[in-house]
Amino acid sequence: MTIKSFDEMYAQQGERLAEDFGKDKTEAILHDARKIYETLKTPEAIDEFAKSGYEKRQEMVKGLSGKHFVGMGLAHKLARDYAEYVQKEQPQPVLQKPQASVYADKVRSKIERNEKHMQKAPSLKGISGAVVADEIAKRLISGEENRVITPEVGKELSDSIKKSWAQNKQNV
Repeated sequence: MTIKSFDEMYAQQGERLAEDFGKDKTEAILHDARKIYETLKTPEAIDEFAKSGYEKRQEMVKGLSGKHFVGMGLAHKLARDYAEYVQKEQPQPVLQKPQASVYADKVRSKIERNEKHMQKAPSLKGISGAVVADEIAKRLISGEENRVITPEVGKELSDSIKKSWAQNKQNV
């Protein structure tokens, strides 16, 4: 979508304002509203401008007409409305995580997945996964174990491996 310029946005409203305030005052209000928007750009900055006193406003936005004290509130409103419109209509950039952050997220998720697995099978704690896998592979190759290795069977095998290790330590 194409964002309307300030003048396009307020062309019709300017005609209606001219009927109420007169052409000169309307031009001054629109001039000041455009200056306020072009200088401050954001609704928040424009609100801060509106809360400020006359002298501070003159410092914040150079080149205000100063011809209309009553119309300054309207100039503020028009500038703020346009700033909100532009902010809303502008496409927002898609922010991508840095590559290091993506890698860290992957590692974190693997660690969390492993911790969940260890909570389900506390008997595996203290034994290297490679050692348990080697022992299970030996039992499968030798024919001693012929079951499909499920988490439950793995837990049972891990417990029996721990017991045999404990007995071997006692015998030594």
